[in-house]
Amino acid sequence: WCFGQDMSERIAAAILSVSAQSGVDPAIYYTIIDIESGFRPFIVSTVVAAKNREKVSRLAKDLPVSVTARRYKRGFILTFEAGDKATIEEMARRLMLAGIGFDAGLMQINSRHFNQKDIRLIFDPSYNIAMGSNVLADCVARFGPVEQAIECYNKGYRLRGRSDYFRKFASSVTRNFGEKK
Repeated sequence: WCFGQDMSERIAAAILSVSAQSGVDPAIYYTIIDIESGFRPFIVSTVVAAKNREKVSRLAKDLPVSVTARRYKRGFILTFEAGDKATIEEMARRLMLAGIGFDAGLMQINSRHFNQKDIRLIFDPSYNIAMGSNVLADCVARFGPVEQAIECYNKGYRLRGRSDYFRKFASSVTRNFGEKK
């Protein structure tokens, strides 16, 4: 999906605004958004067991969304993408009502961080990036070092020994911004 100049400008303005408020380098938000959603604001993703793939996919049956499935461990990551906010909000509502956890919007905010009434806000770039900033701040408070905080952002509070997400993050920062001090 292509959203044009207006959406790109809204995303850039939101990154800079949240960065100014939080004191966090905008490159961190840019990199997380790049990894998590590829700058696609109207997207939700969920991890499902292989046996539930079709059942969860059917939740989108009458919506104009693209559904992609990517193998992940013993199941799949299902990604639902819409061309507009109202459609992806409806998809998110359906997942939430079915009791299925999911990640939403630019920074792929996990649904445990918001409720059904927040669905109307979570796909707004400014709100989504602010929520992502709050999640990241909580990870920094809990785990301290940047590497662990970035891992926490991706894995939640159940950190494990490997730092695969941080390596992906560091590689993306270097690719997009050069060596950061």
